[in-house]
Amino acid sequence: MKLPLHPVALAVALLCCGAAGAETSPYTLGASIAFGRDDNLFRAPEGDETSDRWWTGTLFGAVDQTIGRQRLRLKANVNRSVYDERTDLDNTGYGLTFDWDGQTAESISWNLGAMARRALASYGTVLEPAGRVRNLEDMAQINAGLKIGMQAQWVAGLVASYRQVDYSAPVYAADEYRVASLGGYALWNPAGPLTLSFGPRFSQGRYPNALALGNGQFREDQFDRRDLDFTAKYVPTGASTLTARVSLTDQEFDVATDRDFRGATGYLTWDWEATGKTRLRAIASRDTGSETSFFTSDILGTPQRGTGDTSQVTNALTTRVDYQATAKITLALGGQFARRFLKSSSRLDDGSTIVDETGQETSSSVLFAVLYAPTRNSLLGCEFGHHRRKTDTPLSSPYTANTVLCSGRLAFDSFASGAP
Repeated sequence: MKLPLHPVALAVALLCCGAAGAETSPYTLGASIAFGRDDNLFRAPEGDETSDRWWTGTLFGAVDQTIGRQRLRLKANVNRSVYDERTDLDNTGYGLTFDWDGQTAESISWNLGAMARRALASYGTVLEPAGRVRNLEDMAQINAGLKIGMQAQWVAGLVASYRQVDYSAPVYAADEYRVASLGGYALWNPAGPLTLSFGPRFSQGRYPNALALGNGQFREDQFDRRDLDFTAKYVPTGASTLTARVSLTDQEFDVATDRDFRGATGYLTWDWEATGKTRLRAIASRDTGSETSFFTSDILGTPQRGTGDTSQVTNALTTRVDYQATAKITLALGGQFARRFLKSSSRLDDGSTIVDETGQETSSSVLFAVLYAPTRNSLLGCEFGHHRRKTDTPLSSPYTANTVLCSGRLAFDSFASGAP
């Protein structure tokens, strides 16, 4: 699995450039170019590494428009990646997100969101050289929410979502899946720093090509998941916010029963503006593989690789610290540690299973970036990363990898008034 640590230099520009100007615009258009090197493209064990250099060009745009009591947000990008040696990995990717928030004059509010993304898939789950091929991951998600009683002490709500992952290479067919969920909650919203909610959530998922039967035939596997969610948001000061969810989870598979799970899942997020120049964000999470595949935090930007996860359960801690050294220079330090618990239903590249195997792996990543914003509309940056994995099971393989990424970004909006 490739952990959800993503290139700082490409996307942290949204944070830096957005804070640089006093005026804002509902429309943004821009382009970026990045040059990178990875000394272990396929996350292979020691002695079997493949290194390469690549460049990626990206065009992007965004709309953030308020219309009465409604707000529409749209972000889109298209990119082309070209490799020096492994030209078979050359690919065109894209990203699209849409959000629509609204409310009535009385007590009803709603939100509707959608996401679609294509990127080169993670190679962290590859165990055999046959899987080291060009493989594009298509990820899509739709979610909706409804609240009744916006300003009341008690608020009722409904949430629904549908998500799916597909792969272009046939050897990854076993990891394709779809998940639909529906939930409800009651939220206690008193005047003060604490907000609490609780409610049930039901999910049903399926892996259409879970088991290869030969002659191009596959057997489907389905799972049912039930959660009782308890969430809290605590804002002790204007500089610190804590958000948490603890769920009692019961997940059962029809075929791959070794991945059944019963226990606690959830997350804890802490945002803290320690000083006027220093910001911290930390996320601790625990969830099953079908959920962590969609757990893409925005801590380190837009992913260039997929985040597929086939674990029974994954525990992860992600942190990032930003320090504004000068008006134009920002230093960023990020890291992640994850422990995945694996069962025998994890697949080889041909879709077969490894019988009677259990174990765990630990992964860690550290990233350091230097960012320079010469004007309010531009950003230059370089990121240096080190990634490592250890394992005690043949369901996974150890690796180390070092990455370098340097990029430049230029964005314009309709109200731009020049450099600061």
